[in-house]
Amino acid sequence: MGGVFLLNYEVWVDNGNGDFSAVISPYSSPNPTDSSLLIQGLTTGTTYGIKMRAINQIGTGQFSDIVYLVCADKPNAPNPPTAEERTKSSIILSWNPPSSNGGSVVNGYNIYINDLSVGDW
Repeated sequence: MGGVFLLNYEVWVDNGNGDFSAVISPYSSPNPTDSSLLIQGLTTGTTYGIKMRAINQIGTGQFSDIVYLVCADKPNAPNPPTAEERTKSSIILSWNPPSSNGGSVVNGYNIYINDLSVGDW
């Protein structure tokens, strides 16, 4: 680290279409020792570009690389699976996707089987 104190950070968020001149930017962190910032008012399912730079007494530094993040939440649970076919040693399951994907594509499912004789998942 250099000998000049950090004054602030600027965090720029694009408008979801790659335009960093949008009204939702820039955000300035209130304290130079902060290492996180809550950005509100974003739209679920939209991918935002985010870049930042530091400011000290000498001036404003270069922008960081742009990171692209989707504003999303966890999906709802899918409907319970049903057994379509069964044999002595296999079951074919089917299910319906969750009612909400949280704003992002569901890219897989984890299926857990409980052996009731053991009780472990």
